[in-house]
Amino acid sequence: MDLSRENLDGRTKIARTLREIETTLVTALGGDPSPQEIMLIKRASVKAVRCSLVEQHLLAVNADVSQSLRDDYLRWARELRSDLLALGLERRQRNVTDLQTYLSKNYGQSD
Repeated sequence: MDLSRENLDGRTKIARTLREIETTLVTALGGDPSPQEIMLIKRASVKAVRCSLVEQHLLAVNADVSQSLRDDYLRWARELRSDLLALGLERRQRNVTDLQTYLSKNYGQSD
């Protein structure tokens, strides 16, 4: 299956899954990723979908797949782990301004 972004219709299940994974990773990084993190997120999302598709196929055919597909799966899984390590596996807190500070900053001093 061709997972290139140009060939994905944004309405397909795979495209929705890619966006969901990307959104989840962005949220886990605190909602404001750097350009480098965005690149890693996009690559990791594609690898995660590829791994998931192979896993579904393995379950459907009772693990009767070619050696090349197994090798691809293992390579994608290792690369995905590496991407996730580069992004950081810990959850980051998002900077949230409390209501009083927001009101003061945007609407002047409060009493």
